[in-house]
Amino acid sequence: MSEDEEDDPPRTLYPWEHELDRMVEERKARALREGKDEDYYLTPDPDKKLTVEDCFRYIRTAQSMPEVWDAFTNMYLPTDEEEAAGYEPSEEDDNRHVLSNWFDNWYRFKFHPDVNGSALFAPGAVIEMFSEGKIDDLFGDEAIAYLLESEYIQRGEK
Repeated sequence: MSEDEEDDPPRTLYPWEHELDRMVEERKARALREGKDEDYYLTPDPDKKLTVEDCFRYIRTAQSMPEVWDAFTNMYLPTDEEEAAGYEPSEEDDNRHVLSNWFDNWYRFKFHPDVNGSALFAPGAVIEMFSEGKIDDLFGDEAIAYLLESEYIQRGEK
């Protein structure tokens, strides 16, 4: 780390990031008050799944938050060959990745606290495919087909 980087103040957190911290602390405190392990209300239900509409709501929420949308749509995703060669992300991409992870955690705790966090990889991947031009419609048939491939998404309804 350079001397300049050490002097850089940490970025200001977005209100939803503060909300995530509060939600986690409240769940831990509740569990401890009830005599349970502090992670009791942080542990997802392995059988709980998202619907395709839940995934679309996630995408619409990401679109409504400029900092999140920027993180998803402007993050450079290395090829498999670059990964194998030891690709190192830029500081900007690293920050975008961190922000997208915070968003995933916030969204899950706010709207789907019982669902495994991995369930949100599928709608996040739809955003990435859209930003890379691999699909034309965030809410179209290709997106739905991709979402339904995930083990964390309920099948049957569109």
